[in-house]
Amino acid sequence: MQSQKPEFDLFESEENIIRNVSSTLKNEGLDALEARRLLEGLLREYEKLLRASRQLIKISDRKAKELNLAKHRLQELSETLEYQATHDALTAVLNKGAITRIAKEQLALCDFVIVLFDIDHFKKVNDTYGHAAGDAVLGLVAGLVEKNIKRKDHIGRFGGEEFMILLNDTPPEVCLEIAENLRSIIEKAVLEVDEFELGVTVSMGLSYCRQGESFKEVYARVDKLLYEAKRRGRNRIESSIKMNYPS
Repeated sequence: MQSQKPEFDLFESEENIIRNVSSTLKNEGLDALEARRLLEGLLREYEKLLRASRQLIKISDRKAKELNLAKHRLQELSETLEYQATHDALTAVLNKGAITRIAKEQLALCDFVIVLFDIDHFKKVNDTYGHAAGDAVLGLVAGLVEKNIKRKDHIGRFGGEEFMILLNDTPPEVCLEIAENLRSIIEKAVLEVDEFELGVTVSMGLSYCRQGESFKEVYARVDKLLYEAKRRGRNRIESSIKMNYPS
């Protein structure tokens, strides 16, 4: 049977000299020269141990800094991947998966208002100015909406030139006013794309959503309203909420 190698002991040499010194000091005939030699040997071993300890501390500090840096980079990477997984690369607003997930979560918890809109005659923008200009228009329109809704509200690109807005903690009538304000802002905006100045309009469907409804039925309802807005001439809002105008 092969014998096992003894475990490495970092302080073996220091312990040996301490044992030697202890044994020698018990010698009654110990003279001053011998004592001096022993003390000098102990001092050398202590200095060696001190240097080794300092080196270990430096290595430990460096490794701790490297671990902290790696942790920070990992956190940044995680946040980047999370952002990429939930945001549309072209417009920087939420993507379809993220806005759908948020809508479903809210339907399980509370009432809110959903707005579905798309850019009128967007194909004409692409055909006339090119797809790069069309992409820029999508980003500019999304930015205008995001800038003019509350932080607790959400906007996501649902597909193509279609976007979804979730308006939270706001009376339905006020939500209709917000949607009309957004439609007006987009209509009046001059979008600078390369050397061109473009103007676009949007059509909107708006519906009140009640807690417990399914996303499928909510989307079908608001999509039908959006289709009606486009059928009736575009650049308008069709809503399941009626505006109460003062008499």
